[in-house]
Amino acid sequence: MSGTKRHDEAKARRLKREIQAVARSNPAHIPSEAKPPLKVWIIYAHREDEPIARDLVVRLRSDDVSATWDKDLLPGVDYDSFIEQSIRDCDSAVVIWSSQATESSYLFDEATLALDLDKLVPVHVDGFDPATLSMRFRRRQATSIVDYEKLLRRLRGAG
Repeated sequence: MSGTKRHDEAKARRLKREIQAVARSNPAHIPSEAKPPLKVWIIYAHREDEPIARDLVVRLRSDDVSATWDKDLLPGVDYDSFIEQSIRDCDSAVVIWSSQATESSYLFDEATLALDLDKLVPVHVDGFDPATLSMRFRRRQATSIVDYEKLLRRLRGAG
């Protein structure tokens, strides 16, 4: 085995341990039932949609969903690797579409990975028309973020 491959495998194991540590450190991740909680990654346009994403994370956690987002990263963790591993490990990745989101190449990278892994669950802010998205993202039915119960039913059905 080459040194690079050993290094990459060790890095992947370390990232997985860090993700698990974040999940364990948040009491909202403790399930109320015997089965493990759904693991959901939240994708959003950072500054502009952060309050919306924060509200969604809080609501999901209150409903025993293990919601994780970039604010859960620990200091010194490689941002891109953590996010990629989080998307690979989650059950679903919720993308919050907005006009600001469509201007973020980072958001499109995350959404594309989630789409490629068949984990993408799109929601949109009020006033945003999902028909303005590129064809590959329009193929997934999106609902308004206001319709939280519909989103929660979809997430629980996906788990």
